[in-house]
Amino acid sequence: MLGSLELWKLAPMPEDAQQLGEDILKILLKHHRIHRINAEQLLQKHQQPSMPVAHGAVAAAVIQVSIVVQHTKDVSLVIL
Repeated sequence: MLGSLELWKLAPMPEDAQQLGEDILKILLKHHRIHRINAEQLLQKHQQPSMPVAHGAVAAAVIQVSIVVQHTKDVSLVIL
């Protein structure tokens, strides 16, 4: 899950994900010991066309996820 969050932070928008390089993905996968998928496969997934949605829907979703991530961090600090 942490790897997914870092990937999302690097590329929150579909067009950002399409610009990620294979080297960055290799580093991220290696850092989190992810072996089920390699950087080339992940890059191919990110190169695929994104699902069509209403104008502004992606930006709104990014804002919502950002809020959830921040709240999760805040709760983690309180628990620890």
